[in-house]
Amino acid sequence: MAQCPEDKGLVMGNAGILRIAKGCSNQSPSQIQFLRLGALTSKSTDFGMETVTSNADDTKGLAESIVTGADVTISFDGELKKAGVAGSTSAFDIAKEILDEIKAGRQPSYWVQLDMKGDGSDVIQGYMTFTSWSMEFPTKEISTYSGELKVADAETVEWLQEEIVVESVAVEPATLSVKVGETKTFTVKFTPTDATNKNYTAVSDKTNFATVTQLANVVTVRGIAEGTANVTVKSEDGSKTAKCVVTVTAA
Repeated sequence: MAQCPEDKGLVMGNAGILRIAKGCSNQSPSQIQFLRLGALTSKSTDFGMETVTSNADDTKGLAESIVTGADVTISFDGELKKAGVAGSTSAFDIAKEILDEIKAGRQPSYWVQLDMKGDGSDVIQGYMTFTSWSMEFPTKEISTYSGELKVADAETVEWLQEEIVVESVAVEPATLSVKVGETKTFTVKFTPTDATNKNYTAVSDKTNFATVTQLANVVTVRGIAEGTANVTVKSEDGSKTAKCVVTVTAA
Protein backbone atom coordinates (compact mmCIF):
# COMPACT_ATOMS: atom_id res chain seq x y z
CA MET A 1 0.00 0.00 0.00
CA ALA A 2 2.99 2.30 0.50
CA GLN A 3 3.93 1.84 -3.19
CA CYS A 4 7.51 0.99 -2.27
CA PRO A 5 9.80 1.26 -5.34
CA GLU A 6 11.84 -1.74 -4.20
CA ASP A 7 8.82 -4.02 -3.71
CA LYS A 8 9.80 -7.60 -4.61
CA GLY A 9 6.24 -8.93 -4.53
CA LEU A 10 5.32 -8.06 -8.11
CA VAL A 11 3.60 -10.88 -10.02
CA MET A 12 3.00 -11.47 -13.71
CA GLY A 13 -0.78 -11.84 -13.44
CA ASN A 14 -2.51 -11.53 -16.81
CA ALA A 15 0.34 -9.65 -18.47
CA GLY A 16 0.77 -12.03 -21.42
CA ILE A 17 -0.70 -10.87 -24.75
CA LEU A 18 -1.35 -13.04 -27.82
CA ARG A 19 -1.31 -11.31 -31.22
CA ILE A 20 -1.73 -12.58 -34.78
CA ALA A 21 -1.17 -11.11 -38.23
CA LYS A 22 -2.09 -12.28 -41.70
CA GLY A 23 0.68 -13.01 -44.16
CA CYS A 24 2.97 -15.61 -45.67
CA SER A 25 5.97 -17.18 -43.97
CA ASN A 26 8.50 -15.50 -46.28
CA GLN A 27 7.65 -11.97 -45.13
CA SER A 28 7.39 -10.90 -41.49
CA PRO A 29 4.59 -8.34 -40.97
CA SER A 30 5.20 -4.91 -39.48
CA GLN A 31 4.27 -4.56 -35.82
CA ILE A 32 1.20 -2.46 -36.64
CA GLN A 33 -0.28 -5.42 -38.53
CA PHE A 34 -0.38 -7.60 -35.41
CA LEU A 35 -3.78 -7.60 -33.66
CA ARG A 36 -4.68 -8.96 -30.24
CA LEU A 37 -6.42 -12.31 -30.53
CA GLY A 38 -9.87 -11.50 -29.16
CA ALA A 39 -10.77 -11.26 -25.47
CA LEU A 40 -8.63 -13.98 -23.92
CA THR A 41 -9.12 -15.38 -20.43
CA SER A 42 -6.03 -17.60 -20.51
CA LYS A 43 -3.05 -18.36 -22.74
CA SER A 44 -0.15 -20.75 -22.39
CA THR A 45 2.88 -22.05 -24.22
CA ASP A 46 4.36 -25.55 -24.11
CA PHE A 47 7.72 -26.33 -25.68
CA GLY A 48 6.78 -30.04 -25.84
CA MET A 49 10.34 -31.32 -25.57
CA GLU A 50 10.97 -34.48 -27.60
CA THR A 51 13.62 -36.76 -26.10
CA VAL A 52 15.31 -40.10 -26.49
CA THR A 53 16.55 -41.99 -23.46
CA SER A 54 19.69 -44.05 -23.00
CA ASN A 55 19.84 -46.89 -20.48
CA ALA A 56 23.31 -48.09 -21.43
CA ASP A 57 25.27 -49.99 -18.80
CA ASP A 58 27.72 -47.09 -18.39
CA THR A 59 25.07 -44.71 -16.99
CA LYS A 60 25.43 -46.14 -13.46
CA GLY A 61 21.73 -46.93 -13.21
CA LEU A 62 20.57 -43.44 -14.21
CA ALA A 63 18.73 -42.95 -17.48
CA GLU A 64 20.24 -40.23 -19.70
CA SER A 65 18.01 -38.09 -21.91
CA ILE A 66 18.80 -36.18 -25.10
CA VAL A 67 16.51 -33.50 -26.51
CA THR A 68 15.91 -34.11 -30.23
CA GLY A 69 13.28 -31.46 -30.90
CA ALA A 70 10.45 -29.35 -29.54
CA ASP A 71 6.77 -29.32 -30.48
CA VAL A 72 6.10 -25.69 -29.56
CA THR A 73 2.40 -25.16 -28.86
CA ILE A 74 0.43 -22.06 -27.87
CA SER A 75 -3.02 -22.65 -26.37
CA PHE A 76 -5.66 -20.14 -25.35
CA ASP A 77 -9.24 -19.62 -24.19
CA GLY A 78 -11.39 -16.54 -24.65
CA GLU A 79 -14.84 -15.02 -24.34
CA LEU A 80 -16.89 -14.38 -27.45
CA LYS A 81 -17.75 -10.78 -28.30
CA LYS A 82 -20.00 -9.65 -31.14
CA ALA A 83 -17.12 -7.68 -32.61
CA GLY A 84 -13.47 -7.13 -31.91
CA VAL A 85 -12.46 -3.95 -30.13
CA ALA A 86 -9.92 -1.54 -31.60
CA GLY A 87 -6.55 -3.22 -32.01
CA SER A 88 -7.95 -6.75 -31.77
CA THR A 89 -9.54 -9.30 -34.06
CA SER A 90 -12.94 -10.93 -33.57
CA ALA A 91 -13.10 -14.64 -32.77
CA PHE A 92 -15.84 -14.94 -35.40
CA ASP A 93 -13.47 -13.51 -38.02
CA ILE A 94 -10.83 -16.07 -37.07
CA ALA A 95 -13.33 -18.94 -37.26
CA LYS A 96 -14.44 -17.84 -40.74
CA GLU A 97 -10.86 -17.44 -41.98
CA ILE A 98 -9.87 -20.89 -40.70
CA LEU A 99 -12.80 -22.46 -42.55
CA ASP A 100 -12.08 -20.49 -45.74
CA GLU A 101 -8.42 -21.53 -45.76
CA ILE A 102 -9.21 -25.22 -45.26
CA LYS A 103 -11.87 -25.16 -48.00
CA ALA A 104 -9.32 -23.57 -50.35
CA GLY A 105 -6.82 -26.35 -49.63
CA ARG A 106 -4.50 -24.05 -47.71
CA GLN A 107 -3.19 -24.16 -44.17
CA PRO A 108 -4.90 -21.83 -41.64
CA SER A 109 -1.60 -20.17 -40.75
CA TYR A 110 -0.77 -16.78 -39.24
CA TRP A 111 2.15 -14.87 -37.88
CA VAL A 112 1.88 -15.16 -34.09
CA GLN A 113 3.36 -13.23 -31.18
CA LEU A 114 3.14 -14.30 -27.56
CA ASP A 115 4.16 -11.23 -25.56
CA MET A 116 5.23 -12.78 -22.25
CA LYS A 117 5.20 -9.66 -20.08
CA GLY A 118 2.77 -7.56 -22.09
CA ASP A 119 5.32 -4.78 -22.61
CA GLY A 120 7.12 -6.02 -25.73
CA SER A 121 10.35 -6.84 -23.90
CA ASP A 122 10.17 -10.64 -24.31
CA VAL A 123 8.18 -12.02 -27.25
CA ILE A 124 8.02 -15.42 -28.97
CA GLN A 125 7.26 -14.88 -32.65
CA GLY A 126 6.76 -17.35 -35.48
CA TYR A 127 4.61 -18.52 -38.37
CA MET A 128 2.09 -20.93 -36.87
CA THR A 129 -0.95 -23.00 -37.87
CA PHE A 130 -4.26 -23.38 -36.06
CA THR A 131 -4.43 -27.07 -35.14
CA SER A 132 -7.51 -26.71 -32.94
CA TRP A 133 -10.48 -24.35 -32.74
CA SER A 134 -13.75 -24.71 -30.85
CA MET A 135 -16.60 -22.50 -29.63
CA GLU A 136 -19.23 -23.10 -26.96
CA PHE A 137 -22.62 -21.41 -26.71
CA PRO A 138 -24.17 -22.27 -23.32
CA THR A 139 -27.67 -21.06 -22.55
CA LYS A 140 -27.04 -19.12 -19.35
CA GLU A 141 -23.30 -18.50 -19.39
CA ILE A 142 -20.87 -16.44 -21.45
CA SER A 143 -20.04 -18.05 -24.78
CA THR A 144 -16.40 -19.04 -25.10
CA TYR A 145 -13.84 -20.26 -27.61
CA SER A 146 -10.56 -22.19 -27.44
CA GLY A 147 -7.70 -22.63 -29.85
CA GLU A 148 -4.29 -24.16 -30.35
CA LEU A 149 -1.40 -23.05 -32.54
CA LYS A 150 1.64 -25.06 -33.62
CA VAL A 151 4.74 -24.13 -35.59
CA ALA A 152 4.23 -24.06 -39.37
CA ASP A 153 7.69 -22.79 -40.36
CA ALA A 154 10.54 -23.49 -37.94
CA GLU A 155 12.83 -20.92 -39.61
CA THR A 156 10.52 -18.11 -38.50
CA VAL A 157 10.48 -18.92 -34.79
CA GLU A 158 12.54 -16.54 -32.69
CA TRP A 159 12.63 -14.90 -29.30
CA LEU A 160 12.41 -11.14 -29.70
CA GLN A 161 13.95 -9.18 -26.87
CA GLU A 162 13.59 -5.44 -26.67
CA GLU A 163 16.93 -3.66 -26.68
CA ILE A 164 17.53 -1.62 -23.54
CA VAL A 165 19.56 1.37 -24.68
CA VAL A 166 22.40 2.99 -22.76
CA GLU A 167 21.39 6.30 -21.20
CA SER A 168 24.73 7.20 -19.65
CA VAL A 169 28.09 5.84 -18.49
CA ALA A 170 30.14 6.75 -15.44
CA VAL A 171 33.57 5.90 -14.06
CA GLU A 172 34.41 5.23 -10.44
CA PRO A 173 36.57 6.80 -9.17
CA ALA A 174 36.65 9.80 -11.50
CA THR A 175 40.25 10.62 -10.52
CA LEU A 176 43.26 8.35 -10.00
CA SER A 177 46.78 8.84 -8.71
CA VAL A 178 49.28 6.19 -9.79
CA LYS A 179 53.05 5.94 -9.50
CA VAL A 180 55.35 5.37 -12.46
CA GLY A 181 55.58 1.63 -13.19
CA GLU A 182 52.52 0.76 -11.09
CA THR A 183 48.87 0.16 -11.95
CA LYS A 184 45.49 1.14 -10.56
CA THR A 185 41.95 0.46 -11.73
CA PHE A 186 38.59 2.14 -12.11
CA THR A 187 35.21 0.63 -12.98
CA VAL A 188 32.78 1.54 -15.73
CA LYS A 189 29.09 1.73 -14.82
CA PHE A 190 26.13 1.82 -17.20
CA THR A 191 22.70 3.37 -16.72
CA PRO A 192 20.39 1.55 -16.81
CA THR A 193 22.26 -1.33 -15.22
CA ASP A 194 20.50 -3.88 -17.46
CA ALA A 195 21.42 -2.13 -20.72
CA THR A 196 21.63 -4.62 -23.59
CA ASN A 197 24.95 -3.51 -25.06
CA LYS A 198 27.66 -2.78 -22.49
CA ASN A 199 30.58 -2.67 -24.92
CA TYR A 200 32.86 0.34 -24.61
CA THR A 201 36.31 1.68 -25.40
CA ALA A 202 38.79 3.28 -23.00
CA VAL A 203 41.42 5.61 -24.47
CA SER A 204 44.21 7.62 -22.84
CA ASP A 205 44.90 11.00 -24.45
CA LYS A 206 48.53 10.94 -23.22
CA THR A 207 49.93 7.44 -23.66
CA ASN A 208 53.40 8.80 -22.85
CA PHE A 209 52.08 9.41 -19.30
CA ALA A 210 49.54 6.59 -18.83
CA THR A 211 48.31 3.57 -20.79
CA VAL A 212 45.12 1.58 -20.31
CA THR A 213 43.79 -1.94 -20.75
CA GLN A 214 40.24 -3.11 -20.15
CA LEU A 215 38.58 -6.34 -19.03
CA ALA A 216 34.80 -6.52 -18.57
CA ASN A 217 33.85 -3.35 -16.67
CA VAL A 218 37.31 -2.76 -15.18
CA VAL A 219 39.92 -0.44 -16.72
CA THR A 220 43.54 -0.83 -15.61
CA VAL A 221 45.78 2.24 -15.79
CA ARG A 222 49.58 1.94 -15.85
CA GLY A 223 51.82 4.88 -14.99
CA ILE A 224 54.49 5.50 -17.65
CA ALA A 225 55.95 8.90 -16.77
CA GLU A 226 55.11 11.82 -14.49
CA GLY A 227 52.24 13.90 -15.79
CA THR A 228 48.47 14.00 -16.23
CA ALA A 229 46.32 12.06 -18.69
CA ASN A 230 42.60 11.92 -19.38
CA VAL A 231 41.14 8.45 -19.92
CA THR A 232 37.88 8.66 -21.84
CA VAL A 233 35.34 5.84 -21.76
CA LYS A 234 32.91 5.72 -24.69
CA SER A 235 29.95 3.36 -24.97
CA GLU A 236 29.36 1.50 -28.22
CA ASP A 237 25.61 2.08 -27.82
CA GLY A 238 24.79 5.77 -27.99
CA SER A 239 28.41 6.98 -27.79
CA LYS A 240 27.97 8.08 -24.18
CA THR A 241 31.20 9.22 -22.53
CA ALA A 242 32.80 9.59 -19.11
CA LYS A 243 36.30 10.67 -18.10
CA CYS A 244 38.81 9.61 -15.47
CA VAL A 245 41.62 12.08 -14.75
CA VAL A 246 44.88 10.23 -14.05
CA THR A 247 47.83 11.81 -12.28
CA VAL A 248 51.12 9.92 -12.55
CA THR A 249 53.68 10.60 -9.83
CA ALA A 250 57.30 9.57 -9.29
CA ALA A 251 57.92 6.02 -8.15
